Order: sequence, then C-alpha cells, then structure tokens
Amino acid sequence: MKIKVNYFGRLAELAGTDSEQIALTAEPDSENLLKQLEEKHPLLKGQVSALAINGEILQKRIKLRAGDEADLFPPFAGG
Repeated sequence: MKIKVNYFGRLAELAGTDSEQIALTAEPDSENLLKQLEEKHPLLKGQVSALAINGEILQKRIKLRAGDEADLFPPFAGG
C-alpha cells in the first residue's frame, strides 16, 4: 500500500526531498509510518512535531488507507 508523504520546513532538508511515495511495509497506521520514515531517513528521528493525514493534524494513532496523504511538520516557532 502506498501513500504520499510531504515534508515541510527543515524536515524536507533532512529527508533530502519535499515529497515522496512510501510503500508501507508494516501494519498501515500512523505510528508505523513514522517509524518507517525514521528508518529510511534517520535524521528525522525526534524532529517531527506534527503529523497530518489528509489535511487533519493527528492527536492519536489512526489506520491508513491507500492513497492517503501525510504531511510532516517540524517544531513550530514564533510568538
């Protein structure tokens, strides 16, 4: 199952791309997606502060479906 992943801000720099298609290799859920991305791009570990699926920021683990789109955001700054 494939989903599109978009990286924002510094995360795009750390991943070496601003977006990519990912074939999920484990149970298709948001937690395993993050684990798989950190394995593929070790510099992302501990750098993702928010994950959105299909435009909605997650507050809990959810199951993913083929065609979902994930957005990864770095820590936010500002006042």
